[in-house]
Amino acid sequence: MNYLYQYIVCTVVIFFVGLSLNTKPKIALIAGAAGALGYVVYLLCPEAKIGYFLSALVLTLLSELLARLCKLPANNFLVLGIYPLVPGIALFRTTAYAVRGDYQMFLECGSEALICIILMTVSIALIPTVFRILSKGNKKS
Repeated sequence: MNYLYQYIVCTVVIFFVGLSLNTKPKIALIAGAAGALGYVVYLLCPEAKIGYFLSALVLTLLSELLARLCKLPANNFLVLGIYPLVPGIALFRTTAYAVRGDYQMFLECGSEALICIILMTVSIALIPTVFRILSKGNKKS
């Protein structure tokens, strides 16, 4: 599919999710644009695991920068922007395999989903840590 189309649809979806969570429309639109950019990064990656890591890294970096520009917590942007990156179908399949009793596929699919979630978590934790280290270094000089 066309990346521009994916970007626009993703932005609109995140915008409306933001509105349903009582986010101000301006913030929901900005978060939608950031989240859509993260999703396009995921689509451009040749391998899913690398895509999850890099897209969450880009999204977290954008969230931190937007938080400073808009003087809001980064979570306002990150929580909305992460929606398209959550491996929902993998989690659904994991549950479906468990219910069916296909434990081999349950373990395979579940471990893949867990690895993707861990990669996203590491990248989300990495950026704020770097920002804190850099800001402490600037205060000392």
